[in-house]
Amino acid sequence: GLAVAQKGVQKDSKGNDLGLPEADQLALKARLELPSPRLALGQALRTIATAAVDISDGLVADAGHIADASNVGLQIEAGQVPLSAPAQMTLATGNASLADLLTGGDDFELLFTAPGSKSVEVIAAAKASGVAVTPIGEVSAGPSKVYATLNGAEMSLEKSGFTHF
Repeated sequence: GLAVAQKGVQKDSKGNDLGLPEADQLALKARLELPSPRLALGQALRTIATAAVDISDGLVADAGHIADASNVGLQIEAGQVPLSAPAQMTLATGNASLADLLTGGDDFELLFTAPGSKSVEVIAAAKASGVAVTPIGEVSAGPSKVYATLNGAEMSLEKSGFTHF
């Protein structure tokens, strides 16, 4: 979304700048400019989740905030991260890498941790709030670290996401 907003909807000889149809680019731009925070889900998870953060700096960067605050390790299995149709298209066309999608910002989704024993409660909270949830990784005892894997092999990431300072 941010890349589209920064570049605007532009077309080249292939039809556009990100390998996306104009309608998808406009939808991404609208989502960036008028996000739908997952307030109902966040409220439903208050007594279930052990930590939660809005993904605005990038999945890996914001997972790092949880890892640092909780002194835990977080392993994200990249193949389990749900991707929108436009994100899947940018991967297929080679206009973005999976690392780009894991570290890009402004997703405005919730990342949270919860014990496996609370899975029934998590599913009920998701259903009640109308927001799909997907398990994408595991928490381990410290030290504070976030790493992404793809089919179990650690991925090399050049950045974690947006940094404010």
